[in-house]
Amino acid sequence: MSGRKSCERFANELISVITVKDLNELNKYIELGYCYAYIKREINPELYSDYEMLTFRNKKTGLFETGMQREPYGVQYGKTISFPENEWDLIQSVKLYEGIHPECYDWGAYVIPKEVKPMQKVYIPELIEDFLLTEFWYSKRRAFDGVGVWTGESLEVDKSIFDSYYLIG
Repeated sequence: MSGRKSCERFANELISVITVKDLNELNKYIELGYCYAYIKREINPELYSDYEMLTFRNKKTGLFETGMQREPYGVQYGKTISFPENEWDLIQSVKLYEGIHPECYDWGAYVIPKEVKPMQKVYIPELIEDFLLTEFWYSKRRAFDGVGVWTGESLEVDKSIFDSYYLIG
């Protein structure tokens, strides 16, 4: 398994769909007679972090740091971090989103290879939608690839496949 691709094991077993994010490219496939599934991207609430990332500015140096809270808290390897109010100004608080924000691109399309028949499983090497793959400590991981079924009109992603993926640190 490479990167965050959790379904690569299906790449050799199933036909792969083509993910496009450019209208000119999609139009070329349509002109060549390919079927496709147009997907409008949406925020997935499951991919918002369970905590907020705080940005602090040191009152003496003016330098910035990020943290999860002002009070002392432990991080990996026994290190403790704190941002006392007399030393640090709170600049902003942001709830992190692990998915790809729709402002980057708010749509995409899966082009279906011509040999794929309705109700046939396919491998999706690049998901358009934001699906929760797994959680580890404070972070959530988005699925980058998947498996789906071409219904003849739409591509139904098999979200149950993500239930068996665990990140071990």
